[in-house]
Amino acid sequence: MKSILSLFLGIICFATAWSNQLIDTSYAVEIGGIKQWISIKGQDTSKPVLLWLHGGPGASEMGYSNKFSNRLQQHFIVVQWDQRESGKTAELNHSPELSLREIHQDVYDIVKYLLLQFHKEKLFLVGNSWGGYLALHAANQYPELMQACILVSPMIFGNESEQLSLEYVTEEAKKRKNNIAIEEIASIKVPFEQPMDTWILRKWMFTFHGENVSRALPPEKTFLDIVTPWFPIVKEFESFNPFTEIQKIDCPIFFLLGKKDYITHTEITQKFYTQLKAQTKNIYWFDAGHMITIEQSRKMQETIINQIGSALISK
Repeated sequence: MKSILSLFLGIICFATAWSNQLIDTSYAVEIGGIKQWISIKGQDTSKPVLLWLHGGPGASEMGYSNKFSNRLQQHFIVVQWDQRESGKTAELNHSPELSLREIHQDVYDIVKYLLLQFHKEKLFLVGNSWGGYLALHAANQYPELMQACILVSPMIFGNESEQLSLEYVTEEAKKRKNNIAIEEIASIKVPFEQPMDTWILRKWMFTFHGENVSRALPPEKTFLDIVTPWFPIVKEFESFNPFTEIQKIDCPIFFLLGKKDYITHTEITQKFYTQLKAQTKNIYWFDAGHMITIEQSRKMQETIINQIGSALISK
C-alpha cells in the first residue's frame, strides 16, 4: 500500500494545474515496485474517471484505444493502463515474476491512485475479456470505490467456457470427418495442461466458425511466446468459479455481451447474471462476437454514456 503514496506525486507537475480542462497525457507511475504506463484523455477534468482494464492477459489495447474510447473521452476522464508484462509497461521493466495476487493488487493501487489524483470518491471500472475477470474481482473486493463495474465480453468462468469450446470443436471435427482436427483436438484437456492446448483449441474454433485463422490468431510461435509466461496465471484465473465465490455485488454492475461470442460463452455469463444479487444490474446485447470494442465500438460507447453513465452520474 505504501506505493500509493509514492506514485510520482512529486514529479507529476501538471496535477496541480488541472482545473476543469482538457487532458491528454501519458506517463509512468510506480505500482507494485515497477513502472507502469498509463494514458489519460478527457475533455473536462471535472468529469467522472473511467479506468479501462484491457484483455489478454498481456494484450495491451492502448495503441488503438481511441477507436473504442473517442466518444467516452467527451464524458469521462478515460484512463488506459498497460498491465505488468503488457505494452509499454513491459518495455519499461519486466516484472520479476507474475502472480494473480500481485495483479489484483495492481488494480487496487491504480484505482486508489486515480481517485487521489482526481479528488474522486469513486470511479467507473470497465473490464474487457480478461480485464472483465479483473474488474469483477475488484467490484467484489472493494465495491465502495466503484460508481459502476462494466464487464465487456468478460471471461466469467474460464474452465467452463473452454469446456464448451472443446465440446463444440470435437463435435464439428467428427461431423466434418476432419481427421487432422480429430487427432489434434483429442490431445486437449480442460483445464489446459500446456500452452499448446490453447493454440489448438483457438485454431479449430476459428476454423469451424469460418474465420481467417491467420487474421484471428497470431502465428503458432508468436502465440506461444506470448501465452507461455502467462500460462500459470491463465490456469489460475480460469479455474476461478464465480458461481461459488460471488453471490452479491454491492455496486451497480453491467454486462455488455456479444450474441456471437464463442470465446467467452455468453450462456455462462447469463447464468451467473441470473444468480447474482445486485441493487442495480443489467445486460446489454450486441450483434457481435468477442470483440465488441472493434465490431460495435460506437454502440458500446453510447451504451456506457447514455444507458449506464447518465443515470448514475445524475444521482
